[in-house]
Amino acid sequence: PMTSPERQFAEGLRLRVVKARPGDTFAALAKRAPLNEHAELILRLINDRFPSGEPVTGELIKIVE
Repeated sequence: PMTSPERQFAEGLRLRVVKARPGDTFAALAKRAPLNEHAELILRLINDRFPSGEPVTGELIKIVE
């Protein structure tokens, strides 16, 4: 179960599906995501690219906003 601070943090977050742009990497996307220090790993996991792999230009990927 989520703790109270985790629940408060997650309440305002939403998944959004976008097309990957040229040069997009999960590391770069993670820097813009309102997530913790594991943001890159989380983005890889929700996009079925864990533990490695990068978005391909034009493919639909999930980001967190």
